[in-house]
Amino acid sequence: MNSKMSVLVNALFLTCFVEENVF
Repeated sequence: MNSKMSVLVNALFLTCFVEENVF
């Protein structure tokens, strides 16, 4: 897997996780 792709996916999951906790 591409490293950039992995970072992008991780950022996406992290954003969803934070949004679920905040809201």
